[in-house]
Amino acid sequence: MSHPNTPRKTGSIHALWKTLPSEPVVLTREDMQLRITTLKAKVKRRDINEYLGFAVLFVLIAYVHSLNSGWENWVISGLMTVGAIAACWNYRRRAGGSAMAPLSASENLTQFIRRELIRQRDAAATFWRWYILPFVPAIVFICVLRWVETGPDLYALTPMRINVLMVAALCVAVGSAFILWQWLQAASYQRQIEDLGRMSGHEV
Repeated sequence: MSHPNTPRKTGSIHALWKTLPSEPVVLTREDMQLRITTLKAKVKRRDINEYLGFAVLFVLIAYVHSLNSGWENWVISGLMTVGAIAACWNYRRRAGGSAMAPLSASENLTQFIRRELIRQRDAAATFWRWYILPFVPAIVFICVLRWVETGPDLYALTPMRINVLMVAALCVAVGSAFILWQWLQAASYQRQIEDLGRMSGHEV
């Protein structure tokens, strides 16, 4: 994995941000301090929402697990718990406010905001890998389990299997929507990085 401070050009993101509305950047010290404060506040609000969401998810996993003590439920609960822990840890390490390094003595405000924008861009661009993917094993196991345990053979389309297909399609649709939203966020961050690069005379 590349260091967060290392610029990485992604052709699809680069093409996507060009279609977004322009946002002029004025590199005064006051404006840069305001942009840093705004970004920190945005990340802090997102942290609160994410950690509350994970807390609710862990409660739901514990509740569902308490309803059935069969081996299948143990596997589902275990996979969901591992997936949630992995996604929460990845979020904290890649995009959370706790991973935001303070302004160093060798940086100016422009370099600091560029570094943080690059980190947020890279986290959003790889969202599917570190946030969505950890939950896939649990979802696949549930769908396969429900498919196999109903119907006279693997090809009979029972009402339960129709429900399984609908749930699988819903999961794919929701996951795709989240991934698309994060790609748009990555494109927005890339646009800001490019603006900072042009205004400060550095190519990003």
